[in-house]
Amino acid sequence: MSLTANISPANMALTGNPIKLSINSSSLATYTILVGEQTIFTGSGEGNFFVFIQDILADIVQPAQLYNESEEVLLQAEGCSRNVTINVSNSEKNNLTISLKVFIGGVSKRMLRHLNDENKNVFIWKLMNPDGNFFQTTRTSERLITIRETELLPLSFIYPDGGILRVIANGMETALVGVAGQPVALNLYRLRKQLFDTHHILASIFDIYVGETKSCTIVITPGTISRERYLLQFLNSYGSYELIEITGIGSIKREAEKENAFNKYDEVIDDYVESWERLSGRESMTVESGYRTNDELIHLIDLLSSDDIKLLGLDGRNIRVNITAENLTRASRATVPESIKLSLRFADSEQRYTGSFTDDDLGSPRIHTEQFTKQFN
Repeated sequence: MSLTANISPANMALTGNPIKLSINSSSLATYTILVGEQTIFTGSGEGNFFVFIQDILADIVQPAQLYNESEEVLLQAEGCSRNVTINVSNSEKNNLTISLKVFIGGVSKRMLRHLNDENKNVFIWKLMNPDGNFFQTTRTSERLITIRETELLPLSFIYPDGGILRVIANGMETALVGVAGQPVALNLYRLRKQLFDTHHILASIFDIYVGETKSCTIVITPGTISRERYLLQFLNSYGSYELIEITGIGSIKREAEKENAFNKYDEVIDDYVESWERLSGRESMTVESGYRTNDELIHLIDLLSSDDIKLLGLDGRNIRVNITAENLTRASRATVPESIKLSLRFADSEQRYTGSFTDDDLGSPRIHTEQFTKQFN
């Protein structure tokens, strides 16, 4: 007459990695998974058994869409984590309760095996570790993070233990107070603007401290000079949105779907004539990634693995695309930057082509910029 239950990993877990619920009961045991007061799953078993519940929990978290235009420097990443309660009971009236906080995203199987071999936890080792790069970016795991100006987007992270987060740029310190374990994001775009408006400094190097411990350094570099540039927004492995700037020359190709021809009776000539339905077509774009360092190539591979990718700003539209690499071969020990040819296949097929509508197409015709008066324009 006994009941034991445990969950691994305990306390905190990523929904993109295995979450194992183990139960040992001398009689039929029932487990119920709740978020708040809402039951999201119920199961049962007998004896010594286990179930993996990460797929169930993946549905209760969602990525946060965060914007540079937000007024705050420290943004709350709503929906990225949820508190879960698991109630376990058996027919002998034994009861147990397990609490777990789950976060969106996951790490690679290779990293998961390494952490298991070292008996380490991804939150202590990486995501909440004040001694290193705790940001949820796949640009690099090192303590120096380099981001192009054109790729700036709020950097998601879980507020770490160890003290108040401090950002130091050009000798100016900004304290960002948060609650340990809460998903948040650092809005570097807004911080740069505040520093420029207040101190007339356009900061490019940001030292990140937790308490008195230096965690990492973020360096913002100018965008690449190019005749053509495209921005790709994607959901990375950690469940955070990031931007990649593609600076190669692109070409768009339209592929028509199979014709649907049929015969239609024409009473004028008393015979059948060929007719057809309006053809659908799907567009794709081929573009070079531009030269990338080894870290940037790994970031690019994460892009290729994503299930949520958008091409931003093409003809004033944000277009969902599926991206493949024609030849993703890279040196195992890269010493020079490499460029990869990418194929962007648009998710939507089109039957009607009416051009794009932008704000410039609406209102009175404008001769010059908004700096001129309405009377002049």
